Amino acid sequence: MTMTQDKPTEDDFEKIRQEVEREQEEWEPLDLPESQERLVRDIRDAGGPDEMVSRVGAGVYHDYVSPHPMPKHLLVTDCQKWDLPVIAKKAKQGEYDP
Repeated sequence: MTMTQDKPTEDDFEKIRQEVEREQEEWEPLDLPESQERLVRDIRDAGGPDEMVSRVGAGVYHDYVSPHPMPKHLLVTDCQKWDLPVIAKKAKQGEYDP
């Protein structure tokens, strides 16, 4: 969109659409931020379930990506469900925050 236009043109939309498609094609689901890599490592080291590891990869526990309104609360709840008190405590202390 140029500075003289009030609203985007069809060409602007097409450029944005192509950029989003490129980003989606290059996206690596397990290319996680350091905090989330730490969470996966801690879950595996504690013998946590693969279901939780999958949720990390899907962004379920991530503050900015999760479709859940309170991802940290969900993480703590899952930790309690799977008897992972050390990870729950670290989550409450913000150790896995992005």
